[in-house]
Amino acid sequence: MLRHRLRRVPAILAVLALLLVPGGIAVAQHHVSSSTGPQADCLYFEETGHNICGGFRRYWETYGGLPIFGYPLTDEFVENGLTVQYFERARFEWHPGVWPERWDVLLGRLGAEMLLRSPQDDTTAMLNALRAVVEPFKDIEVAQSAGWNLVEGLDYCFDNPGVGGMGIHYINVDLLDTTLDPLKPEAMVYHYGPNGELTLGAVEWIVPADAWDAEGHGRLPEVMGHHLHLNEALGVYVLHAWIFTENPAGIFEDWNPNVSCSG
Repeated sequence: MLRHRLRRVPAILAVLALLLVPGGIAVAQHHVSSSTGPQADCLYFEETGHNICGGFRRYWETYGGLPIFGYPLTDEFVENGLTVQYFERARFEWHPGVWPERWDVLLGRLGAEMLLRSPQDDTTAMLNALRAVVEPFKDIEVAQSAGWNLVEGLDYCFDNPGVGGMGIHYINVDLLDTTLDPLKPEAMVYHYGPNGELTLGAVEWIVPADAWDAEGHGRLPEVMGHHLHLNEALGVYVLHAWIFTENPAGIFEDWNPNVSCSG
């Protein structure tokens, strides 16, 4: 297991290099190889040779741990004036006084940074990055521990006979605002597989319509170069992306003819 984990680190660094702001790439790569060994009152990982300490440790342990954030790729260091730490699937940032109940830790907006640095029409690259980020959520329990859960009134299988199905939506209600992150959709969409098991087939971005319209944008919300559309019945703007289950109607279409609530 240890040898397998260490072999993965160079590949992980390549992914991080695509996501980091340009000025941070060299700094982060330097700190990946700068291990100080176990430190007092810290959580040390032999797999990568790095520690998680203080508020970063408490945040890591409380909000997902290894399945969500992965192993630490660096210790804490200062980047662009912020104390940060890189993990396999996240960048922790310390913002003093911003969110004391969460130890003033915010997650770096890697998806937004990648979108700004990538061509707007490079949808394939963004979808591949999205698949890598949400891959752990194929396990529903992992998704739930990260905040994606069934919501009362929406906790059923969405089906449109003769057109197709969607499946069952696990929604992160903390993300239901007027901002969109290409790599952090508001919903994970599971459908029934051939043996009746729930399979992660799609993701969905959701923006409350009233809140968006009240801000006076004068345009539809947009992510990955695609506009969300209004679901009048639910009062939200939505966009699906069928990133794991092929949709013959189109990857960004709501209904998938290959999906049925009857399994």
